[in-house]
Amino acid sequence: MHSEPMIAVKDVPASARWYRQLLACENDHGRDDFDRLVADGRVLLMLHQLQAEEHGLTRPVRNAVGSGVLLWFYVDDLDAAYVRAKGLKAQIVVEPHDNPQTGWREFTLRDPDGYSVALAEV
Repeated sequence: MHSEPMIAVKDVPASARWYRQLLACENDHGRDDFDRLVADGRVLLMLHQLQAEEHGLTRPVRNAVGSGVLLWFYVDDLDAAYVRAKGLKAQIVVEPHDNPQTGWREFTLRDPDGYSVALAEV
């Protein structure tokens, strides 16, 4: 079993570039209204234009910060991902730290659309 989350974004190509750089991955659609971020043959995240009519993405939930979503990505090299995040001038919400409850290192940032994104090195 696996999941392929889809988020609504204002600018699909710009968001795809941002996530490609942050996650050191590729995209495989490259359309103005839809794209997928992939690595090792697996879909990490789908991006859809904000005003899409299909998939129930027509309107964000009112007054819901980031639509209540925290995207988690597990990476092999957290330090390299942090350097890429800083290169993107991303807003770092929680600096890299050891999480004693999970036993891994992690940090949290915001993407260009305001979604919270956590990266963890397991």
